[in-house]
Amino acid sequence: MPPARSIRPLSFSLVSK
Repeated sequence: MPPARSIRPLSFSLVSK
């Protein structure tokens, strides 16, 4: 997975789940 900085807020929320 790309760095958290690259991950957008929307994507991050999906990854969180």
